[in-house]
Amino acid sequence: MKTTAQSLNEELGTDLLAQLSVDDQREVDKLNDQIQTLTMENRSTLKERVRVRRRTLLQCRSTLLQQCLQRKMRSSKTHVFTDSNAISCSCRGDDSY
Repeated sequence: MKTTAQSLNEELGTDLLAQLSVDDQREVDKLNDQIQTLTMENRSTLKERVRVRRRTLLQCRSTLLQQCLQRKMRSSKTHVFTDSNAISCSCRGDDSY
């Protein structure tokens, strides 16, 4: 066990790529390129997911605001109609005097 630890400590800080064959070094480079590509794709996917989530939240908020506005408009329309009828009735009552 001590020899393994000693061996690993000696390898610390050494250039491991230099110890690989040319083919193995190419394979490591290829794997590093794939890792870099996948990392970029992952970041791009995450950004897209955040963008879609924001858009969905904005659409939801917009729908809620539209519904609220429609309720208020219906309520206002009802009040205007009621007030208009009341004024109309009171005006007719005044004409009969």
